[in-house]
Amino acid sequence: MNSKPIITFTTDFGVDSPYVAAMKAVLLQRIPDAVVVDISHAVPKFNVLAGSFVLWLGTKEFEAGSIHVCVVDPGVGTERKRIVVQADGKLFVGPDNGVFSCVIAKSKVKRIYEVVDDKYFRHPVSKTFEGRDVFAPIAAALASGANLDEFARQTSTYVYLTDFDVAYDGPSIEAKVVWVDDFGNAVLSLAWPQNGLKILRITGKNFSVSCSYPSFGFAKSSEPFWYIGSAGHVEIGIKQQSFASIYGVRAGDKITVTLVE
Repeated sequence: MNSKPIITFTTDFGVDSPYVAAMKAVLLQRIPDAVVVDISHAVPKFNVLAGSFVLWLGTKEFEAGSIHVCVVDPGVGTERKRIVVQADGKLFVGPDNGVFSCVIAKSKVKRIYEVVDDKYFRHPVSKTFEGRDVFAPIAAALASGANLDEFARQTSTYVYLTDFDVAYDGPSIEAKVVWVDDFGNAVLSLAWPQNGLKILRITGKNFSVSCSYPSFGFAKSSEPFWYIGSAGHVEIGIKQQSFASIYGVRAGDKITVTLVE
C-alpha cells in the first residue's frame, strides 16, 4: 500500500478551471506529500445525480485509507450540511446534497458524519467556494490523522437520491440516465442482475431500443443498441457515434425498461 495519503477530487468546475488548482494548493500547503488524483472535473454543471455516479465509478478501485473530495454543489453557501462518509474503508468529503448516494447504495457504509466545528477550515470561508475553504482543508486534516470526532458528529439524517434503488419487479422498470460519457453513451441507473431477466425494449422520450450486442465491435453502424458496460450497468450507445447527441439524451432523463420473462 502507498504510504503517502491519496486524495482525489471530483467536481463540475470544468477541465480548464483555476478553481481546481486552488483546492489543490490549499491541500498541498497542509499536506505536501499527498498523492492527488483527479477523478473528473467534467461532471455536468449542477448535476448531482451524474456527480454521484461518476464519484462512485472513479473511486471504487481505490484502496481503503484513500480520501475522496466531491464538489458538485449547487447549494453552496446555504444551510445544507457538510458531511464525511466512511464507506469501504475510505472517506468521502463534500456537501450533503445527495452526491454520495451512489457510494452509499453500492458500498458498505460504516458511519456518516456531519461537520460541526470549523477548526480545520481555511478562513475566511467564501460563500461561493467551500471546495477550497472547507472540503479541501477537511481532507488534508483527515489525511494528517485528525480524528473525525474532533470536529464532526455522527448523523443518521442525510440527503439520499433513491435513483440507484431500482426495483426489479417487472414487467417494466423505471430508471434514469445517470451519466453520459465522452463517447455519448448513456449509462442507466440499472445495474443488471444475473437472475434470468431479459430486456425486451428500452424507451426514452425520443427513442426506443430493442437490440443488444456484447460490445461495439459486434454492433451495426448507426443502430442504437444496449449492452452491459464495464461498471455492470445497462448502457445505450451507437457504434462510433454519440447516442446522446443524436437523441438529445442527458443525465437525469427518465427511461422505461420493458422486460420479458
